[in-house]
Amino acid sequence: MDEFHRKAVAAGGTSVIEPEDTEWGSRRARVLDPQGQEWSAGTYQPGASW
Repeated sequence: MDEFHRKAVAAGGTSVIEPEDTEWGSRRARVLDPQGQEWSAGTYQPGASW
């Protein structure tokens, strides 16, 4: 997640959500690209409870 976020911002994106750990055990980040598209990425942890 950190690398996705770092590369996207370095390529001209704007951070919407800095990489963070969620309460349900995953990690996520969001970036707005120069064309206005929002990219959301996250990890999935099988068996994690909500």
